[in-house]
Amino acid sequence: VCFDEPTATQVAPLRQKYEAKHKRPLSPGVINGYDSVQIMAAGLEQVVDGNKPVDRKALNGVLTKISFNGVGARYDFAPDWHNGPRIENIPICTYRDGKRILFK
Repeated sequence: VCFDEPTATQVAPLRQKYEAKHKRPLSPGVINGYDSVQIMAAGLEQVVDGNKPVDRKALNGVLTKISFNGVGARYDFAPDWHNGPRIENIPICTYRDGKRILFK
């Protein structure tokens, strides 16, 4: 994740809450975990239907084709792709002396 990306509007509030609670810097690993839980929740919302029990097959069917805008990247899963965000959906940032520079 690019922590200073102006279009990444979810980063600042998550960073503020996380760092206030845990007294350590927000990291990409934390964001990946957060996105994973949010993807699971979105999948469960699609599967739950009143009185029907949630089953693994139904949840897997939803998660296999879910699209989700996470904090760090966009996730577009498909039957042949379920390994996280596709490379073209991962923002890449480079910093030198604390300043963001053009990635080449």
